[in-house]
Amino acid sequence: MRSFRKRLRRSVRVEVFQEYCANSSIHGVRYFDRDERTSCERFWWLVAFLLSMAGCGVMIYKTYVKWNEVPIIVTFSEKTTPAWDMQFPAITICPETKMSSEKLNFTAEINGLWAVFFQENSTANDDM
Repeated sequence: MRSFRKRLRRSVRVEVFQEYCANSSIHGVRYFDRDERTSCERFWWLVAFLLSMAGCGVMIYKTYVKWNEVPIIVTFSEKTTPAWDMQFPAITICPETKMSSEKLNFTAEINGLWAVFFQENSTANDDM
């Protein structure tokens, strides 16, 4: 009787695992239990999946340790305080957009516009 229950539990687990693999949206999981895959292919998919999960776990752990050692505190105050009353470095302002120094070089832009302006005017005077 016990062996029948064990086989029944095992078959239910296998069916649930097969259904999970067939309907999972996690990339690679559906290849664990495909009939057209050989045992070797299934093994390598399992190894790749486990390695990627281990890599994700290591990255999450390192991020948590870094956050735990050097926490970032963000506060928003309703009361305005002048910058000179704050201890350095109490505030950091990061611009939302990163600008290229080439785009902010107004001298080069003005010189280019003047060159075009004088070139157009000099050809108009030469024709007369």
